[in-house]
Amino acid sequence: MGCLRRRRTEPVSAEETFELMRGHRAGVACGVTWLPDSSPVNALEPERLVSVAEEMHLDFMFVDGERSGAAQACGALDRFGTVPVWTVSGVIGRVAAAQGWAEVIRASAGTPSSLVASLAEALHISLEAIREGVRAGCQAFVVADDLSSSAGWLVSPDFALDVAVPCYRNMAAEIAHGGGVVAFHSDGDIRALYGALARAGFSAVHLAGLNAEATAGSVSAARDVGLTPMAGISVGGIALQGAHEAGVRAAALAKAGSLLICDDGGMSTPEELALVGEAIAVARATLRSE
Repeated sequence: MGCLRRRRTEPVSAEETFELMRGHRAGVACGVTWLPDSSPVNALEPERLVSVAEEMHLDFMFVDGERSGAAQACGALDRFGTVPVWTVSGVIGRVAAAQGWAEVIRASAGTPSSLVASLAEALHISLEAIREGVRAGCQAFVVADDLSSSAGWLVSPDFALDVAVPCYRNMAAEIAHGGGVVAFHSDGDIRALYGALARAGFSAVHLAGLNAEATAGSVSAARDVGLTPMAGISVGGIALQGAHEAGVRAAALAKAGSLLICDDGGMSTPEELALVGEAIAVARATLRSE
């Protein structure tokens, strides 16, 4: 199979997926986040991504925009008919990678001003990564910044609102300038930021690191402020509950409103990818039958 081949059956068109992510239409689309690495080489493999997209009939797929081969991977997916979602690291994560999370947590709580210069530098790098995606022809983006975790906030909500969100607003504006649409990703429960993210120019939010109850609450909260939720399949939970139950749960979330069904970003093995594919198939079948 070549990268230029287009799938014969598209459950949702690329344009419909974009409009769903923008919040301009109601409905459901199905995709996956970051694929587990298939080799020790730190480069994306366009043929592999397209093969997965074809096998799972995916409407969208995350592509790490800061890995080698990202532009080629996005071009291959786009030609095939699956929407590539160019992902970019946010400012907090970049500063934490350089200074350590302990320092970022300490400074954000006591001396936020000491992070200003580092955040400005991180924003510059993130904006350039976004421009790379625009030059690659991508129209869908995710800004990924872990402000929280399954255990709770890593930085305070006030710090996130006052310091991080203005940076995200600049990133969303850069994407909008190129005609694109953008979602926000963080682990943990960040419902307190949903309204601010919507006002900053984000139209969707990807959920991760949540149990079933918190996922349902976050999906509802996202819809309440006009954000399209990207959620439904917990990689950690799928091994316990099975792919069928995971698919049924995802379908139940989709019945209540628009949803971009996908995993929570925790795939690390080919077996987990296969289970996510099974869950997506079950979710589609369940929605078609009701």
